[in-house]
Amino acid sequence: MAGTGPPPRPPPVQKELVYNKLLPYGDQLEAEAGHLLAQIKINLSRAVQLHELWPGGLFWTRKLSTSMPPVCHCLPLSALLQIL
Repeated sequence: MAGTGPPPRPPPVQKELVYNKLLPYGDQLEAEAGHLLAQIKINLSRAVQLHELWPGGLFWTRKLSTSMPPVCHCLPLSALLQIL
């Protein structure tokens, strides 16, 4: 029976910004993004564990949503999938 195999994989969600490497601090972007993401994950999980959805949960959720574009472009796709 035709078409019984696994469905085709979707294309990657995003591409790396090649221009980031041309910045004077381009070599530091990946480390900075990783550090920021680790800080957000720790503090957001702490806010959830303490049932502090306001102001802690709101603050770190907003921080995550506003910092995701720079973080997303520096981290590989496998790291982004682990976040989700």
